Amino acid sequence: MNQKFDTELSLVIGTITNTKSFINHALQSDSEGGSIDMCRAFEEWQEECIQKGMTQGKIIGTLKTYKKCSFSKEETLKNIITDFSLSEEDTRNYIEKYW
Repeated sequence: MNQKFDTELSLVIGTITNTKSFINHALQSDSEGGSIDMCRAFEEWQEECIQKGMTQGKIIGTLKTYKKCSFSKEETLKNIITDFSLSEEDTRNYIEKYW
């Protein structure tokens, strides 16, 4: 518990895993001259994963609803981009995968 890591290692872990919480903790710690509480970083990462999963579930559910209601793919694309603040590329990927 309460394992501490230096800033550089946390940045490497955050970069490799694309984990914002590790990167943010590392940058904050670096500016304060301290080490990283990895337990706290992992807790925040877990929360990020939960939120991301919930959002993906909502997007997939919305896509399936639009399809059942006979919305066109282009209409669905515009709505998903607006409703979830996604890029067009990310939205097209969801449509391609779950339509």
